[in-house]
Amino acid sequence: MADQLANVELPDPVEITLKPSSYQPSAADMEEEIDMPGMSLDEIRSTSFRPLTVRHEDSG
Repeated sequence: MADQLANVELPDPVEITLKPSSYQPSAADMEEEIDMPGMSLDEIRSTSFRPLTVRHEDSG
């Protein structure tokens, strides 16, 4: 089993940028509904189970 895991090729990392820790959304932003269309199980796996690079806006 370990040999199988060693041969698995991981996708490229996805980069996400977080707002500064002092960020406060406007009242309009808080009221806005977010439309989340249905995703297939494969789409969830491909977006959820992958490496991430996290950057903070306030750190440059």
